[in-house]
Amino acid sequence: MARLIYWFLKKWTNHKRALGLFFAHYNYCRKHRSLKGQTPAMAHGLTTGARSVRELLERVTAP
Repeated sequence: MARLIYWFLKKWTNHKRALGLFFAHYNYCRKHRSLKGQTPAMAHGLTTGARSVRELLERVTAP
């Protein structure tokens, strides 16, 4: 991850947004083996299914 964030370090707001997308993908899109194929959000009961990256980006960019 360190190599990926160097591009966003020039502005603090870009860095915060990049980390926000990373954490959203980790919690809502990525299924984990240790959670038996669930995302962390599914394991905590926040969602019923995993989201695709397209759905995640549509929610982020929606007005």
